Amino acid sequence: MVNHIPDAPILDVLGDSRRRRLVALLVEETRVPADGRVRLCRLNTRPLIEVGRWAEQVRRFWETQLAAFADYVRAQEGSGPAVRRRNRASGRRIG
Repeated sequence: MVNHIPDAPILDVLGDSRRRRLVALLVEETRVPADGRVRLCRLNTRPLIEVGRWAEQVRRFWETQLAAFADYVRAQEGSGPAVRRRNRASGRRIG
């Protein structure tokens, strides 16, 4: 087991138990057969790759949404003053 976890700004917001679970997810340990006290640690990159793929999907989604919103705003700016409508349910004005 990893006894020392270096300080990192991203880990400061996590509690100690969450930090240990995160490290356990990312670090694979194996014991050296000849010496039971020695353990080899290796970074498991699979969870990081999965998070990267997910973040890329989210980024593309929001880029598309924000581009469509920017196009809508530009179209509204060119169409003159907004037409005021009434909400059918409440009777209040919209826009």
